[in-house]
Amino acid sequence: MKYSPVPLAVVFCLVSAFLLAQHHPREAPKSSQLRPDDGKLTGNVYSNTYFGFSYPLGDGWFANEEIMQANSLTFQMPGRFYLLTADRHTGGPNRERILMIAEDAAAYRPRITVKKFALKVVHAQAKNPTIEVIHEAYAVDYAGKHFYRSDYRENYSGGSLHKAFVATEWKGYLLSWVFVADSEKRVTDLVNSLQGLSFVADHK
Repeated sequence: MKYSPVPLAVVFCLVSAFLLAQHHPREAPKSSQLRPDDGKLTGNVYSNTYFGFSYPLGDGWFANEEIMQANSLTFQMPGRFYLLTADRHTGGPNRERILMIAEDAAAYRPRITVKKFALKVVHAQAKNPTIEVIHEAYAVDYAGKHFYRSDYRENYSGGSLHKAFVATEWKGYLLSWVFVADSEKRVTDLVNSLQGLSFVADHK
């Protein structure tokens, strides 16, 4: 049986939910009615007015609204926003995937650093014996911002899926990307799409 990465968004959200529970998330102040918007994918460019950035994904991507809505309903937590789930057909049995989530950094007690966040997310997944950590969280820069990236691999009968978790902090939120492809080179190519990120003036 060929393995399809379609359920991977669900796997990641389960891990993310676990981490938030471990760090005792608290409700956002009820007096504030502002919240991030989901943004939109127009052509091959994702844009988000709340966070003030645009992100060109490249050709062939489409928003997977079904997975986004399922995650939002099933794994809804205060301060978490599912910004994008995008898939791309490869001509093979597996799709490539980009998953993007924003989580309120203030929901973590004690406050968590971006590096620690990246480490914990990937190592929580690595408790599954089919997951192998390839590279621990390390610093990288994209679009003038500091990020942390972790690389890992999910092995299955007949092959493996390569993944990268990349995160930064922006406007008080932990912004994270999960990239999924069927080779290490393809994952690196997907991660390098972050070079095209364009942020407005820093709001911190």
